Amino acid sequence: MRSRLLFSPNPNFTGRVIPPEQGELQRAFDVTVNVVRAATSNDATFRADFERLLKYAQVIFGDSPAMLGYGTKWLADFRQEVLDREGPAIKDKYLSDLARVAMISSGSLLFIGLAVQLITAAYLRDLAPATTTTIALSDKVSFDLYTAPFHVGAALAASMWGIWLSRFWSCSTLEFTQLNIVEADMLKPWSRFLGYGLTAFFTMLILLSGVVSFNLGSFSALHIGDNIVVALVVGLALGFLDKALPDFIRRPLAAAMAGQQKKPSSQHTGATHTRGHHDGA
Repeated sequence: MRSRLLFSPNPNFTGRVIPPEQGELQRAFDVTVNVVRAATSNDATFRADFERLLKYAQVIFGDSPAMLGYGTKWLADFRQEVLDREGPAIKDKYLSDLARVAMISSGSLLFIGLAVQLITAAYLRDLAPATTTTIALSDKVSFDLYTAPFHVGAALAASMWGIWLSRFWSCSTLEFTQLNIVEADMLKPWSRFLGYGLTAFFTMLILLSGVVSFNLGSFSALHIGDNIVVALVVGLALGFLDKALPDFIRRPLAAAMAGQQKKPSSQHTGATHTRGHHDGA
């Protein structure tokens, strides 16, 4: 949709120089027009808003510089009026679209986890009774194959609703300039849940490997496979902290890689020192 501007630059203009504060206010008026056009679904309402903006712009940007201060206050009041009018419907549609994707995604993940658990249980029953049903993922973590697949699926399903909760709270303080673009990253709901969901899954693998510890009170991510409540709590937390997960993953991995790089250099330094000692002898 093409934007509509109240002010268009004239390259042949040779009149007085526009003060900086007037130029900023003119740009603010143009931004307001674009946001109102994108946020207003009713054409008649937009035309009425546009006529009001045009009328006040003609008065504010007249010959009296004293009107600029009044224009700033009036524009702020007008933006708040539009935010109060259009904001609830925009937030409701945005959160409803996210909730629909979260419901489908979480249901699919629960179904996959349950299916894997049932298939695994059926396979294990065909084996000898002495066959172990526990897999050690690390020194501290072991998975019971009769329960762990469903618990992992439940944790990932919970992370979908954690993502939704994160967006719910971010929308609680919606600003005027977000009426046309609610999220700065401009991700579609499916892309958002796919990207953040994969990030949550990768984070869960790191937690289960013991590289990073993650505790919420008495809840530890190490017990995802043992306790369904822990799985749900950890999943919700991973989803709710969606935007913080990349740094949460990056820091320990960078520290681990830095530690690996220091070991050869320290060994090389020790070897050089030993060689010099023998040469001196």
